[in-house]
Amino acid sequence: MKDKIIEEYTPDYCHELEGMYGQGMMSEGGGPAIEHLLEKVDLNGLTALDIGCGLGGVCHYLNSKYDMKLYGIDINPWMIQEAKKRTPQVNFILSEDDGAIDLPSNHFDLIFSKGVLCHVEDKELLFREVARLLKPGGQFIVNDWIATAHGKWGPNVDRLMEIESLTVVAHSEDHYRKVLVKCGFTIPTVRDDTKLYRDWNQEIIDTLIANKGSREYIESYQALVKAFDEGECKVLQFNSEKLGV
Repeated sequence: MKDKIIEEYTPDYCHELEGMYGQGMMSEGGGPAIEHLLEKVDLNGLTALDIGCGLGGVCHYLNSKYDMKLYGIDINPWMIQEAKKRTPQVNFILSEDDGAIDLPSNHFDLIFSKGVLCHVEDKELLFREVARLLKPGGQFIVNDWIATAHGKWGPNVDRLMEIESLTVVAHSEDHYRKVLVKCGFTIPTVRDDTKLYRDWNQEIIDTLIANKGSREYIESYQALVKAFDEGECKVLQFNSEKLGV
């Protein structure tokens, strides 16, 4: 599945996403979405890791505003090379083939991921690595697409995946909670950000229509908004901490 995800995120596709989301961004909302993701965290002085960093847009934003030691990791070699060029102040790392993350244990105060882990089938493997990397009491914050029915999307997300040739894993909120607890995290608090992301995607649709953008992309984002409106898909944020002293 890893190779398939890498093939799906071609340079051309990434540049098209940047055109809709903003420079270096691989998901909606830009700076306001990043601030919203981490609004409960005092970021200055932290050592933090962005999982699924893509082109490094989130790290670039944080590096420009906060005194942090930042790392980013991704499975896509081209994205990592590009991120290093764009923001050399950040430590960007290519993920190992076996899913391991070549970084020391108990090293990070904060690990986060924004809109990426919907591409990860084996979340337990990843979350165990996250638990290893975090200091006791360290925070793990994830924003992700969540399926109403575990293991199955509805017709609107299916249509989006068909149009954009994407693989998106249908994991439920309950599955997320269970895996986080199994891997040594507190029972997470969960925030529903569906309405916010629904509105950001509607803004993208409006901009594409106004600029006579791709009909396929307009249809794709319309399918996503419809999925949000009909309760087929949610955007949830999971806030957890690593147990231990």
